[in-house]
Amino acid sequence: GTSAVDVSKYLMKNLHPTPAVCGYPSSKALQFIRQYESTTFDRGYYSGPFGYIGKNDADVVVALRSALLSSTSMTTTTE
Repeated sequence: GTSAVDVSKYLMKNLHPTPAVCGYPSSKALQFIRQYESTTFDRGYYSGPFGYIGKNDADVVVALRSALLSSTSMTTTTE
């Protein structure tokens, strides 16, 4: 049968990045970004799947950047 791991991998491969992150349809969103956003603008870490995939279950969400942590500081964004 199909395992939770197989299903989770399939869903992440086919659903990430979500339209909430990169726009929809993604090809038009990317075209807009390339046209209007400076090539020197660094988005840095932005989003990605976060969670766990176990033998029989999985729990994965989309994490959006809200802070960048280091051993001595925390930086937040208000953009």
